[in-house]
Amino acid sequence: PTGAANYTLPTAASLVNAMPGVAVGDSFMFFINNITAHTITVVKGGATLDGTVTVTDSVIRAFLVIITNITTAAYYVYGLT
Repeated sequence: PTGAANYTLPTAASLVNAMPGVAVGDSFMFFINNITAHTITVVKGGATLDGTVTVTDSVIRAFLVIITNITTAAYYVYGLT
């Protein structure tokens, strides 16, 4: 980004619907590599967030996503250090 940025996560329904055969407890990781001089903030969209959700300049941050409900669609995202 050319300035501070918010990266918004998808709604829970969108995420669950995009994962055929998903089950409660399924998980995956994603990474943000911030090569700019600006802070990126992960915004919940439809998730429950925990841990560090900012990615400062020149930092790579890992995030763990865990599906917690498929009937009413819910998920957690943990920002890992």
